[in-house]
Amino acid sequence: MKTMSKTPDKMPDNVTDRPLVTFALFAYNQEGFIREAVEGAFAQTYEPLEIILSDDCSSDRTFEIMEEMAAAYEGPHVVHCRQNPRNIGVLSHVLSVMHEIGGSLVVVAAGDDISLPHRSAELTRVWKETGGWGFFSSFDSIDSDGLTIAENVFSRGNGEIMNWFAPLGSSSFLHGATSAYDARLFEFIPRVDNRTMAEDGLFFGLLKLLDRQIICVPLPLVAYRQHSGAIANNTVNFAPSFNVIRDQELKIRDFAATYVQIADLLESIAENNPEMQVRFEQVQDGIREASKRFAVRRDWVEMSVFAKLRLAISSEKPEIRTFIASRIFGLYAFCFIKSLYCRTHSLLFR
Repeated sequence: MKTMSKTPDKMPDNVTDRPLVTFALFAYNQEGFIREAVEGAFAQTYEPLEIILSDDCSSDRTFEIMEEMAAAYEGPHVVHCRQNPRNIGVLSHVLSVMHEIGGSLVVVAAGDDISLPHRSAELTRVWKETGGWGFFSSFDSIDSDGLTIAENVFSRGNGEIMNWFAPLGSSSFLHGATSAYDARLFEFIPRVDNRTMAEDGLFFGLLKLLDRQIICVPLPLVAYRQHSGAIANNTVNFAPSFNVIRDQELKIRDFAATYVQIADLLESIAENNPEMQVRFEQVQDGIREASKRFAVRRDWVEMSVFAKLRLAISSEKPEIRTFIASRIFGLYAFCFIKSLYCRTHSLLFR
C-alpha cells in the first residue's frame, strides 16, 4: 500500500477542546474531478481535522494528483494520502479506511463531488447536539463541467433497501455521497473482501438494527456531480442508444449483486451481535425475500431461455414475472427492443 502523510508542525491552541474529526475522500479513476474534490477537503473550516485521501488503485492519474496536492498542502489539517495495492471495490475500499481512522466522527466524500467549506463543521455540530450515528444532507446538483443543475436537492434514497426495515418503523435513509458516521459504527463491521459497489445500504441497515438515530441536515453541503461515469447518479431516460441501454442494464445487474451481498452481510453481522439480533428477527424474512428478487436481477443475463421461462411460470411474485418476461430472449434482444421503444417515444413526445 502506498501512503504519505503531511502533518502541521503545531495544531492551533483553540481547538484542543474539540473532538478530532476524519474527512475521508474516496476516489477511483476520477482524474478529471479529483482536484476540485481535494480542494474542497482542504478548504474545510472545522479543526482539528484529519484528512484521508484514498485511491482504489486507479488506472489514470487520480492518485498522482492526490499525492501532488498532499505534498504541496500547507494548511492546518493533518493529511494522509494512501492507495490500495489492487482495486477492491467501493465497500471494501471504504471499510479499509474506516478501520484506520483517528476521528470520532467520519465525514465521507467522493472523488467526483465537491464538499462545501463548512460541511465538516455543520455535521460535527449536529452530531454533538443530537447524539445520532448516521447523517446526510441535501446537496446542489452539478454537471461534469461544474455548472449547477439544481439547488438544495434532497436524495430520494433507495426505497428497496428502506422497505427491508419497514417493520422497525423505518422512514429515513442515508445518501452515501453526503453522509457522515459516528466512528463507533465501524466497530460492528468486519473487513470484507468482495466487489460490492455501495456502502451506504449496509451502513443504513446496521444503524437500523442498532436502533441508532439517522439525522438529515437540511442544508446543501455538497456539490453532487452527475456525469456519465458515475456509479449511481447517471440515470438514462429514454436514451435511444443501444450501447447506453446495454451499459445501464449491466449496471443494474451489478447493483443487484451488491444488494444480495448487503443482505448476506447484514445477516452474518447480526448473527454475531446480540445487540442486533432481536431487531433482525423482525426484518429477516423481508431481507431474505428481497435478496431472492435481487438474485434474479443479478443472474438473468447468464440464464437460458428455458430457465427464464420456468422462473416466470413458477414465480409467485408479479415483479419477477414481469422482469423476466421482458428479458426472456436475452440481453441483446432486450436492449434492441428497448432502444426502438425509446427512439419512438422520443419522436412522439419531443
